[in-house]
Amino acid sequence: MGQTGAMLTSAGVTIYALSGAASTASTATMLLLKPWFLVLIVAAAIERLTGLASGVAFERDWVVLVMS
Repeated sequence: MGQTGAMLTSAGVTIYALSGAASTASTATMLLLKPWFLVLIVAAAIERLTGLASGVAFERDWVVLVMS
């Protein structure tokens, strides 16, 4: 659930940024101060962490199934 929400948020923010609604930033510092960019970074971090957690959970399930 969390990974799907983070992916949808990331996709929405990317579409917003590429549609021209987001103003372009001339420097990296200006880009970091854009609220939509911060949302994109947080959503990407959540997606990576939940993906990692899912991978660990799947591996543990396979180990239990193989060992039994």
